[in-house]
Amino acid sequence: MSDVHDWNHHETMNALRASQELVSIGLEAVQDFLRSLHGREYTSEFVRLVHGFWIQHLCQDVVYASLSATQEAKRRLTDVIVPISKPHYPNAGSAGVSRVDLARRLFVEGRDVQDLMLSCVGKSQQLMPKFRHLKSDLLSTLSANSTRVWIAAPYLRQSVAEQIRIAVQSRQLIRWEEPDPVEVSPDLMNSRIRQSAYASINGNSRGDVLRALVPLTIPVELSEALPMIEDRTQSLRRGTTRLIYSANAHHYDACFKVAAAQMLESGARLLVHQHGGGYGIDEQHPGEMFDRSVSHRFYTWGWTEQGSGSLTKPLPSAPRGKRREPDSHYLLVAAENTREFFRFQSFCMPTHSEKCISESLSFLSEVNESHVIQLRSAPTLPFPVARIGRLMCRIQLDQSKKSALELASRAKLVIHNYLGTSWLETLAMNIPTVCFYDPAMYRPRDEAQTFIDALARVGVIHYSGKEAAKFVNSLRGEPSTWWKSAEVQEAREAFVARYANFSDNWLEAWQEEFESLLAE
Repeated sequence: MSDVHDWNHHETMNALRASQELVSIGLEAVQDFLRSLHGREYTSEFVRLVHGFWIQHLCQDVVYASLSATQEAKRRLTDVIVPISKPHYPNAGSAGVSRVDLARRLFVEGRDVQDLMLSCVGKSQQLMPKFRHLKSDLLSTLSANSTRVWIAAPYLRQSVAEQIRIAVQSRQLIRWEEPDPVEVSPDLMNSRIRQSAYASINGNSRGDVLRALVPLTIPVELSEALPMIEDRTQSLRRGTTRLIYSANAHHYDACFKVAAAQMLESGARLLVHQHGGGYGIDEQHPGEMFDRSVSHRFYTWGWTEQGSGSLTKPLPSAPRGKRREPDSHYLLVAAENTREFFRFQSFCMPTHSEKCISESLSFLSEVNESHVIQLRSAPTLPFPVARIGRLMCRIQLDQSKKSALELASRAKLVIHNYLGTSWLETLAMNIPTVCFYDPAMYRPRDEAQTFIDALARVGVIHYSGKEAAKFVNSLRGEPSTWWKSAEVQEAREAFVARYANFSDNWLEAWQEEFESLLAE
């Protein structure tokens, strides 16, 4: 189905606000469903942490579907496949109908439950790979038994040797431990209770469709398997732990979320650290909204927010990598080729993805013949190379297994066709960087605009692929001369200090912050 909306920035932000208004309804629906499954009450605090990120995505699916549902392709709803776990990318690679299409059908058709069939197919939830399991066990055993801080999924890019050194250095205070996933079988899915809960919902409003979708789509690990996960994660819940820190385990790791939620009920505090781009920069950022709603303290990569007090504060993270001796090629880092709705965030929607592609094609068509452009895109959602026409420049498709950051560390110039995480990393590493995007699709928040404008004035940011290509051509193959100029470095350093604050002394800063919190 073609999208009837352009999803410009204004439309996207309004839809995000509308979806946030549904979150409380979704969390209440989860509580009701868990009560029907297990005959017990889960507190609103427990459900907000364990199910909140999943519900936030589901609310966005509902709003997106409500704004794109039409009478065309009307099909009777009969078969629904219930997922075992929450996928990192909600609608990609899942069997059966996507949640957005499911919501569309509910808006268009209403609910006829007579022939509804629920199934849960596929492999059981896989356990942690053996190497990761051994590494996690090693890091955990290096810590003292009386540690008061538990860290999981800290979003650090460290070698195993460096991780061991860090664990030894901080062993009296910090336990570094990744939960081992609990194996969840599809056989746990309770079709009878799910169908009954679905059948009890009447009405066709967004709230009604959301309530109906909860029993149809809630992952088994977040519902039927909850008691088993609670039992299996007891070893994680040490009585001495007073602070729990993570960058994104509270998004996707069911075992972490369950263990943390139970520890919070016993008085521990959850600390969440920014783990990617957009935070503090986007006008509204869904991940930031959730992180700040569940954490006792939210740490940023340098930015602050007026009125938030000590609840939101800067805390440096580890450097992302090191600049290497550059070779002769330029690197184009392309956004994921998103063909299905992900969430209401710039560059995470099909229309935005298509705009990134079209501007990239424009950029490539304008770059002159003296340049070699290495193209890096996501392996699972790659750039549509077949759409590249005749070019003056030469294109090299990256076939290596190296990360984009590894490739960037040796590039003469890095070009980004979106504003995500990678442009923050290359700016922080002081790699010559050029970005382009369509301002109709994306606009930063007011506090970030001054810094974005400064980068635009010196040539880092451009508002079309064609404009960026003309600037790249003007560098005449020597971007370092432009990059090292005083005005570029002044704009870069001001931006990095606020939005990409990585430091070699990050561990000392973390320990000082944790000790301060424990002393309160």
